[in-house]
Amino acid sequence: MDTKAVGKRISLYRDRSGLTQVALAEKIGCTPQHVSAMERGVKTPTLETFVAIANALQVQTDLLLQDVLEGWQEGGFGQCSGAGAAWNQEPYQKEKQTSMGLS
Repeated sequence: MDTKAVGKRISLYRDRSGLTQVALAEKIGCTPQHVSAMERGVKTPTLETFVAIANALQVQTDLLLQDVLEGWQEGGFGQCSGAGAAWNQEPYQKEKQTSMGLS
């Protein structure tokens, strides 16, 4: 995950919502320094913190991951390997198209 891109998105939507780093930190239960570190891409938020940020900013999590998702769709992350197995995004794309009525 490109933590700097995600951090920039968090900062962008925080600014758009009119919140300061201090106000966001209070809403999500962390310190302003931690918010700053996440926005700079120095720290990666946990899933729980990430969802709390999206809720506090009243945005969907995929908006905060937009740059990451675009890289996925462009084929930059077409296969993941782990435990000796490969995964291909093609079944996901077909499912997505079908659910959107695009097949």
